[in-house]
Amino acid sequence: MRKIAIIAIGALLTLSSCTVPRLASFSIVDFSKYAEQGFLITPTSSISQEYESIGIVTFTYREKYSVLDEVKPGLKDVYDVALDNLVESAKKQGANAILDFKVREVTTATIQITGFAVKITK
Repeated sequence: MRKIAIIAIGALLTLSSCTVPRLASFSIVDFSKYAEQGFLITPTSSISQEYESIGIVTFTYREKYSVLDEVKPGLKDVYDVALDNLVESAKKQGANAILDFKVREVTTATIQITGFAVKITK
């Protein structure tokens, strides 16, 4: 009986040390400042307006490169830095909208945002 109790306690201690920590996160990618500038960003791949294709735009943020300090000093939110750079790249190519907008976590230290840059003509 004593051996069974020792084995049961040992098994309990072993199993209780194998718990997986849970991590939850929540974020909002805010498009409102771009909408105020007349720049459309949408996760849908098509819109009812006519447009000219510009190209695919992508911005990748890797934590080890200190993008926050080099790209936009003072911004604390990685999504703001990434989105600002994505929109600026699209605008330089003549786009006034990004369709099929996607945010993807490549690794825990890397995010990538991408979309289809277009120029809405009507």
